[in-house]
Amino acid sequence: WPDGSPAAGVVVTLRDPTGALRPAERAVVSGADGSFAFGGLGPNRGLVLFASTQRDGHTWSGKLDRLLPGGGTIQLVVRDEDPQLLPR
Repeated sequence: WPDGSPAAGVVVTLRDPTGALRPAERAVVSGADGSFAFGGLGPNRGLVLFASTQRDGHTWSGKLDRLLPGGGTIQLVVRDEDPQLLPR
């Protein structure tokens, strides 16, 4: 989350825009500590990573483009997508 706390229970989707990865789209749910992992990814492939969830009646999401597999830690921050309406 934007405040740095872990985003547990978020659906994280990995897509291969080249179509070389089979299946070309995979999804997992983040753990209690916000962690997630995808196995069986080949090297040197530009992947797209999405995260989305509902929280406090709002849609939260995040996206990383051109992610290269190979282990390590990445940080994907989810942000509130719903517009803030001002009173009239």
